[in-house]
Amino acid sequence: MIVRAARFHHGEKEALPIKNSLTMIEKIQEALLIILLLVVKAFSTQATSNWHIVAHPFPFFYRLYSNEVFDIHQDSEGYIWLGTTSALVRYDGYNLRTFRRDYSRPKLLTNNGITYMDDTKRYLWVGTAKGVTIYDKLTYRTHKLKDHHIDNRPIDDVAVDHSTDEVWIGSGNHIFRYSADGGHVAGYQLYTGGSDDGFHQFYIDHAHRLWVMSQKGLFFFDRHRKHFSRYPDMPNNTTPYTMLQDKQGHYWIGTWGGGLYLFNPHTSSSACYIRQPLKVTGTNNDDPIIYSMAQDDAFGYLWLLSYNELHAMRYAGGKLVPVDISHIIEPYKMFTKIIKDREGNLWLGSYDMGYIISFYNSGIVNYPLQDISRLLHHDPNITSLAAAGGSLWIGQDRYGLLRYNMQTGQTEPLGQLGIGEVSLLKRSRNGNLWACTRFGSRLLEITTSKGTPHIAQKIDLSNLLNNPGTIKDFYEDHRGNLWILTTPNLYVRRQNATTVSAATGVVQSPDAITIEPNGNVWAAVGHNLYRLAFDGSNIQIAGRIAIPMLAADESVVSLCADANGALWMATSLGRLVRSDRSKHKFITVGGGSDSYGVFLTLQPSGDKMWVMTNKRLRSIDINTGQQNIYSANAGNINVMAFRGRAICTDEKGSIFAAGHGGVVQVAHSSSCIPLPKGYHFTLTDVIVGDSSAIFDNPDDDTRKDFIVLGSHSRNIAVRFSPLVYAPTASSTVQYLLEGVDDSWNTVKAEDFTAFYSSLPRGKHRFLVRYQQADGSYSQPFDLATIVRKPAWYETKAAFTAYIVLACLGLFLIVRAIISHTNQSALRYYHSQKRVDALVEGAADNTGKATEEPFVAELMALIDKHIDDTDYGLDQLSQDLLMSRSTLYRKVKGISGMSPQDFMRNVKMHRAQEMLKLHELSISQIAYALGFSNPKYFTKCFKEETGMTPTEFQKQG
Repeated sequence: MIVRAARFHHGEKEALPIKNSLTMIEKIQEALLIILLLVVKAFSTQATSNWHIVAHPFPFFYRLYSNEVFDIHQDSEGYIWLGTTSALVRYDGYNLRTFRRDYSRPKLLTNNGITYMDDTKRYLWVGTAKGVTIYDKLTYRTHKLKDHHIDNRPIDDVAVDHSTDEVWIGSGNHIFRYSADGGHVAGYQLYTGGSDDGFHQFYIDHAHRLWVMSQKGLFFFDRHRKHFSRYPDMPNNTTPYTMLQDKQGHYWIGTWGGGLYLFNPHTSSSACYIRQPLKVTGTNNDDPIIYSMAQDDAFGYLWLLSYNELHAMRYAGGKLVPVDISHIIEPYKMFTKIIKDREGNLWLGSYDMGYIISFYNSGIVNYPLQDISRLLHHDPNITSLAAAGGSLWIGQDRYGLLRYNMQTGQTEPLGQLGIGEVSLLKRSRNGNLWACTRFGSRLLEITTSKGTPHIAQKIDLSNLLNNPGTIKDFYEDHRGNLWILTTPNLYVRRQNATTVSAATGVVQSPDAITIEPNGNVWAAVGHNLYRLAFDGSNIQIAGRIAIPMLAADESVVSLCADANGALWMATSLGRLVRSDRSKHKFITVGGGSDSYGVFLTLQPSGDKMWVMTNKRLRSIDINTGQQNIYSANAGNINVMAFRGRAICTDEKGSIFAAGHGGVVQVAHSSSCIPLPKGYHFTLTDVIVGDSSAIFDNPDDDTRKDFIVLGSHSRNIAVRFSPLVYAPTASSTVQYLLEGVDDSWNTVKAEDFTAFYSSLPRGKHRFLVRYQQADGSYSQPFDLATIVRKPAWYETKAAFTAYIVLACLGLFLIVRAIISHTNQSALRYYHSQKRVDALVEGAADNTGKATEEPFVAELMALIDKHIDDTDYGLDQLSQDLLMSRSTLYRKVKGISGMSPQDFMRNVKMHRAQEMLKLHELSISQIAYALGFSNPKYFTKCFKEETGMTPTEFQKQG
């Protein structure tokens, strides 16, 4: 049966029969693709056995504007977009950006009800309840798709054909095709008659064929003839709703009412649909509605969303086999959409709580130990741990010892041993297990015979010592001696001995002890390390090394030796310290205090040193310094918090760490690089104050990788992300803003944000790099150029004005100085003339005859006492019978000089007269005029006449 598709424009030919519609070229392309997929599957089969599945809720769920997630999409840049019933949301792995039209931004979206999304290279096409909004990934702006065909129509689906960059939009029973830039290309009507509804979904298969699921059946688009052809009706009037082509090339159709079908597109009859039995879990009832599907890359499972639950199905031997996922995720939720991102994670949208399902082969295995809750009615809460004989020996808080068989997955309580709670578990040299009682002074060696554990020997310090205290740590050395550190002292028990030897002197109460691979025993006491030896009866000091970097109140809380013989110390102030092999140099590892919780313990394993805090595990390569971080309660780690000394290694060097929530195993060979190959960091936002410089009123010049900030934008936060969502360990990431940072800054993996205050004007490149597996850093990623516009006072015009004003001010100052100098010189000239006249006995040019007696008396007194060094103004005013102020006023009025300057001027006149006679030397003249120092006389004479006395004589 062939059905023609009516179109908005005419001139199209009839649809050809289906068997001819799939051209020979398309068939060849599909065959080659299937062969390629089978080859890839064959090569990847061996790897799947190491894959593990974890599921965790959306980490951002409670930050969503609306919890009803209807659609999820990952764009070509790597961002995750969520369409909710009341907003569009972008997630970058750390932060959310919400797009919602309101009174202040009424044109941001055509409607807040988001339906479906897809993206071209530049644009994100967002279908809403009323039309389409286009988000420009280059300029960060949105605009409405301007096409009257689509205005205010509810959008049922959006699909992008990435082979052509064309966009398909479905609405009602109409389909619209657009160019990549939003230009209308064509419109199609799937069928005529009836109501304008019935469209369900698009699907573009591996060969880029477009399929349409609708209430009227299944259609595909014939590219060469540019029209839609319809396939035969599905059995029992079932409606096709969604489609998936798996990696093997099989087509699967999820229907509304008929369940799941295997579809053969090369068959033209109704036999192309083969129903696949799918039951509601735990019942014999068919599951009739399948509305979203995905396939994972790790196992090849089909993940199906139905109205009842989430199914995981394995297709083998021509039939589907259900996979039990109840231990991974609660499948009975109101899920709405399932997609697979570019890393292979599955994203599950929901009306209540969304989830991310991740697949990884990083060497991490979780042991949730759920049967502990069943056996003990307590959550797994582990404080000590040891791996021996294929089992995990577990110290459970508030219970005691358990044994977990890693082969059978069974947990066995060992309360019958009567040990009680244990604080520390370690393997013995002979393969047995040492257990230390919690808050006690007993050590017990546990051996296993025919699978049954029993106690081989007991060491009870309370029977050997008066005040044994509590055991803090213990080690068994190469000779079988047991070194036991308690709260009061350090003791050694020889193998099979009935007594212990106590340390004395400065090492009587160490803070921590350890044993090197070569057998050397080290103890930390205060700010010193002591190498200890045991001769069979006494503990002796074989050497001492100071630790100079420790603060006054800082002590060692954990001590450990690595495979190279270097000593590692965790301190009470959160510092991690490492020595070199010679133990003469010490460095702080990681740059200072660990900000991820309280240090619990250190554990060596091959070429790695493991540092455990209550919030994370950190592995440090002892040769390269490369670090990997494994955070508690992360996507791939079920342990919610690490506890006590619950860390150990097995015979293969794998690390086991435990706490609240179970045990996690990290294979020694695991290499967790934070960025998958080909991925890179992306600048996601720039925050100024409480606003985004990219999305909230951005500058007109702002575009992707070029962010322009206003002149007021001094305090900023730069956000960036690798856009990686798989749960992996993370390595060190550093950033640098050129022109601002002098060196690289390290950022926390939990929040890739760089903060800057007082950002200078101009252009600054923002660079990011990360530490690679060999300890070196990657080439910097140039994320963006950040430009801060200058304020008005920072512009070139302002600086020009500053220079002009400075020059003008300098000119006015020089002019004022010159004017003042000229006026002073003129006043001095007139004063000098008047003094000359007075000295020479001439009448004052003022013509005041009443002043002649005063002048005569003044000159007489000066001449009388001219050789007296001590004769000054006080004596002169007394001789003239007047006060100093009156003397000053009268002398100033007559001569224009102060009395002191007048007296010195008179002396300089007398000096000139005496120099002209050439009868006395210059020194004699100085003394004759009352100068006690000839040099000072010369200085005064030069100031008065402009020449020295010698020069004056020569001139005369």
